[in-house]
Amino acid sequence: MSRRDPINDDIQAMNDKTHGTVIDSGERDPKMRTRALRSAEKVNPAERVDEAKKFAAKVAKLDEGSLLGTLKHKYKVIREIQDGAFGFTYKVQHLATKNEYALKTEPLTDAESMKRFKTLKTELVLHQAMDKITNPIKRQHFCQLVDFGCTSAFKFMVITLLGENLYTITRIYLNRAFTPSTALRVSIQMLRALMDLHGLGYVHRFLKPHTFAVGLGSDLRIIHMCDFSLAWQFKEESESSVKPPRNRVKMMGAIRYTSRNSHHSRELSRRDDLESWLYLSMEFFYLNMLPWRGDQIPSRVLLKKERFFAGDYPRMFKRASERYKDIMLYLKEMKFEETPDYPFLMQCLTDAKDELQLDFGLPYDWENLPLEISAVTAEYPSHFEHKKRAAKDKMEDTQEPSAVNIDHFKAATDMAGKDVLIDVQMEGTCKNAKERQKAMDSETSEDASRPNMNMVVPSESEASEAVHSHKSETEK
Repeated sequence: MSRRDPINDDIQAMNDKTHGTVIDSGERDPKMRTRALRSAEKVNPAERVDEAKKFAAKVAKLDEGSLLGTLKHKYKVIREIQDGAFGFTYKVQHLATKNEYALKTEPLTDAESMKRFKTLKTELVLHQAMDKITNPIKRQHFCQLVDFGCTSAFKFMVITLLGENLYTITRIYLNRAFTPSTALRVSIQMLRALMDLHGLGYVHRFLKPHTFAVGLGSDLRIIHMCDFSLAWQFKEESESSVKPPRNRVKMMGAIRYTSRNSHHSRELSRRDDLESWLYLSMEFFYLNMLPWRGDQIPSRVLLKKERFFAGDYPRMFKRASERYKDIMLYLKEMKFEETPDYPFLMQCLTDAKDELQLDFGLPYDWENLPLEISAVTAEYPSHFEHKKRAAKDKMEDTQEPSAVNIDHFKAATDMAGKDVLIDVQMEGTCKNAKERQKAMDSETSEDASRPNMNMVVPSESEASEAVHSHKSETEK
């Protein structure tokens, strides 16, 4: 009697689950068995995002007028600001002082499938580190932590409100890029914010126009950095050396602005934040500046970014400033652990001001706009609603049949889940798009072979009468 092999039994069970897909038992290479088992149990990342959103809506969603508080402070929910991947952001009012703040919630769960979506703790730790900054100049580009707490169902954090983000200002209000004077000043402020963040020992890893917003009131001219869901501490506060990089890291961040190292699945450092900053800065001079705009295929985007650093797009620097070419050449030679030469970068931007003969005394482009409501309230003045609808209609009209689903793409680009952005963008949405295309093709073929049930079929007497009348008309 032959002895049973538990490994082959596991393989047979997995074959049954995968409807007969053959899995190597791993006798030649044990690693192949582990990879095969993992691939068989792999879940569509888009489905994971939907599952996380549904769970958060059940646990961490608050109604308008709800009361929430800690031991010392109580808040009233005014309205929902943003529906995130694993939580919600609300505009709240302090019951005693009547001051308004932003409150972010995140469900409490120990489920392994939800682990990668939990980012509020990272943001809280980083905001606590920011509160230790004594220099107000180095503190001005960040929100202020007001309060934090926990209920039986979710945890929350209260921070100061911000104004419109730079994406909303350029795409909704202005419907164009910034003027050169505003674009260069925005670039300088974003660099200062990055310099202050790196000074705390953190890298952002998720830079895009949405992660920079203007202030409110007296801070209207100040750019604030926000959304630290993917931030990573590259250096301990008590240590001077940088943490060694991991061998392989999943691609993360917005594919349009993420660095080349992210495409290569390498650990990100300060140089990669600066590369994303360079893409952002140049795009604010001209919205269609980046050659890979609108492309969601990572290999093609990487190829064009490599060509950019090889100097194949000289017109880009003519539209912005030739000094950005000096910055590009500097970033091209940076190492993982190298500390950026911030004075050199600032000097390049100062030289750009002289090159373009700009006047920094002019108002920012958004100062004369009716920014009546904070961007985090997700509301726009009524006379700008038609622009928002027109932009959405244009996106739907120009979308190709095989393009990714816009809901899944929005979840991929705006979500706060760690290490899952590219999974949702490429595997989840493209897979769903292919499945939908196959379904449409099958429906088309079935419709072609299926008889039309709405067609009226004449009887035999009516058919013979029609033929007789046709013959008589022909004879006449």
